[in-house]
Amino acid sequence: MRFADVLTTALIQIRANKLRSFFTLQVRRLPINLGLIEDADWLRMQRRPKITTLDADG
Repeated sequence: MRFADVLTTALIQIRANKLRSFFTLQVRRLPINLGLIEDADWLRMQRRPKITTLDADG
């Protein structure tokens, strides 16, 4: 494939998918944590309300 064909196909896909493949937003109840979490912090996070689809769409 030529570079121009690859670029054209990529741009068409980006437009068709409305940039979903590049810009993703995650609404999370709990943070992504790579370290240890203190017990008090874990309990505080567990008290957070669950996220509904209406919350995520807003």
